[in-house]
Amino acid sequence: KGDYSVEVKFNAYGLRDAKDIKTAKPDDWFAWGDSYTMGWGVEEPQRFADLLQQQMQSNGNPARVFNMAIPENLVGYARMTKYVEGLGVKMQHVVLGVCMENDLWDYTTEKGFWDDLAKQRRGSLRSWLKMHSALYTTCSHLLQSSSFSRELMERIGFAHKSEELAGYNTGSEVALPTSRDKLLQLIAGRDVIVLIIPSRRLWSPESKALETHVHETFVKSLRDAGVNVVDVRAALEEGGDPLRYYFKADPHWNAQGHALAARELF
Repeated sequence: KGDYSVEVKFNAYGLRDAKDIKTAKPDDWFAWGDSYTMGWGVEEPQRFADLLQQQMQSNGNPARVFNMAIPENLVGYARMTKYVEGLGVKMQHVVLGVCMENDLWDYTTEKGFWDDLAKQRRGSLRSWLKMHSALYTTCSHLLQSSSFSRELMERIGFAHKSEELAGYNTGSEVALPTSRDKLLQLIAGRDVIVLIIPSRRLWSPESKALETHVHETFVKSLRDAGVNVVDVRAALEEGGDPLRYYFKADPHWNAQGHALAARELF
C-alpha cells in the first residue's frame, strides 16, 4: 500500500532467516510468532529479533536469535515448532510474539489460521486470483502503492482499507482462557519471554473499552500463571502517539516499532 519496498528471502527450510537453523547451539534463542515477528514490511536486519541479537552480542552475550515466525496462530506455531525440532534443533530459549489482534482464538477447535482461511477463500473470485495468479497479485500491489488508485480499489471492494486489516476481539469468554491454556501448553518446559504485541484497536474510541479489558485480562492471566511477559503497550503510548510505530496504510510495526520492542525485550 505504498508504505514500504523491502526484499524478502526465505531459506531452504522456508524460514525468513539468513542463518542456518541447524547450526543453532543450546544457548541460542528462537523467535516464534506471526507476521509481526517475521518482520512484515521491514528489512530483515530491522526486525526486533535481529536487533535483540545485536544488543545481546554488543553486551557480551554471543547467543544468536533464529527467526521461525509465520503468519499463523498458536496452533500454527506449535506445528512450526514440531517441524523445526524434527530437523534436530533443540529450542530451549524462546521469545514468543503474541499478537493481540489475531492470536486470541477459541482453541477448543484446534484449528490453525490457514485451516479456516482456505475454506473462506474457495467461493471468491478475488481470493482465487490472489492464491493462483502472480500477475494479479503484482498488479494489485502496484496499484495500491498509489494513494489515488488504492482509494479507488477500496471503494469498489478490490482492496481492504487499513482499518479493516486490523483484527478485533469479540469479548468471547472462551477465547481468553483457551488461548492462555494453548500458550502454556506450547511453552511448557522452555525458557520463554512472551512479547505482547498490542492491538491497534486499543487506540480506537469505538473499541477501546473492550480491547483494554481483553488486553489487561490476558496479560494478567499469563503473569498469574508464572509466565515472563514483556508488554510494550506503555512504551508505545509514551509521547501520546502509539500509532507512529505502525505503518500508515499497513497494519504492521514499522522499523521504529521493532526497535522499541527489541529495546524492551533486552
